[in-house]
Amino acid sequence: MGGRTRVVSGRWHAYLPGIRQRIVLKGPVVTLALYRLDPGTHSPLHRHQEAQMGICIEGSGLHRVLLWVRHGRSTRGEMTEIRVQAGDAYYIPPLTPHEFIADPKEGATVADLVTYRVYGNPPL
Repeated sequence: MGGRTRVVSGRWHAYLPGIRQRIVLKGPVVTLALYRLDPGTHSPLHRHQEAQMGICIEGSGLHRVLLWVRHGRSTRGEMTEIRVQAGDAYYIPPLTPHEFIADPKEGATVADLVTYRVYGNPPL
């Protein structure tokens, strides 16, 4: 597996409307980034092949995560809401649809660690 992990200069930049990003560490199997979300801002509902884990550093927000629930012989997706505040950690499994909504009064700052699959060429 090629590539090296490197510490990035970490300048804040616009990522999405109302969201600023700062890449802290980037490597062949992990990326660590900080995100500042303005009050009421949300990331769009999305999913990716990588697992995502993080911690809320400041403020608070709501993770909306699609979980698959078995009911008898059938399985269906249900949106689950998980409230996080400063100090709370979270984990989102690979391929799980999710979004984050920052608190409408205080916004949020979160640190996300994304792990890439080790085989093949990981997306960077």
